[in-house]
Amino acid sequence: MLRYLKFLIRSTNQHGIHSPFVYVYVTRGLYRGRKYKGPKHRRILFRTMAYFKSKSIHIADLSDNNLCDALRKYFPGISVKPEGVSDISCYNKPLRPDEVSRFLNETIFKDDHILVLEKIHETPASEDAWQIVKKNTKVTVTVDLFYLGLVFFRKGQVREDFVIRP
Repeated sequence: MLRYLKFLIRSTNQHGIHSPFVYVYVTRGLYRGRKYKGPKHRRILFRTMAYFKSKSIHIADLSDNNLCDALRKYFPGISVKPEGVSDISCYNKPLRPDEVSRFLNETIFKDDHILVLEKIHETPASEDAWQIVKKNTKVTVTVDLFYLGLVFFRKGQVREDFVIRP
């Protein structure tokens, strides 16, 4: 509860966003997107995928049957990959600083790739991992939505971090 209160104090809505790219995503994709069922972090993931028209997704933990079943239901034509190049990557395992750091350094991200990190504020270790991600030189834009973090790799984009109420 204390983590969420800290988040609320630091966060903003669409009116505090000065990046056109993030503003359009938040207003058209996050706030006005299709309604999905499931936990909050999954609903945000699905809205993000729908807004960016993702055709393929890499999932770190494919044993998460609930996620795989929901993907098949809401995105019947999507290609689910255990590894390799995709439009979006979902790191749906518990975040640990050493694993996330290795994942970022070993993975090749194409331009306009989106990385979704679930439950970034769940534990002190997951918050430490989120800070490591934000400092990574490959990352251009991060969006902290409390339930998950979005990481964008965009050429030509100014380096920015956002904290937004979903």
